[in-house]
Amino acid sequence: MTRYDDTTEPEQEIVYWNVSNIEEAFRQLIAAGTELTKDIRDVGDRIQLVSVRKSQRNLSRIIENSLFGAD
Repeated sequence: MTRYDDTTEPEQEIVYWNVSNIEEAFRQLIAAGTELTKDIRDVGDRIQLVSVRKSQRNLSRIIENSLFGAD
């Protein structure tokens, strides 16, 4: 699996998606051809985050946050 640098550039698009199950969403995105940039990680307060990208200019961050309504 290719890992890209997770730095952001001014012309780069970043999309955040809130989901109820980050592991399932991650599996679906990888199956659809996205590349992992950062593994699933706990960022505090029971919030998990994973970063994937489809191209050099299209970074997506998937977030599971029970404080926000998902789906």
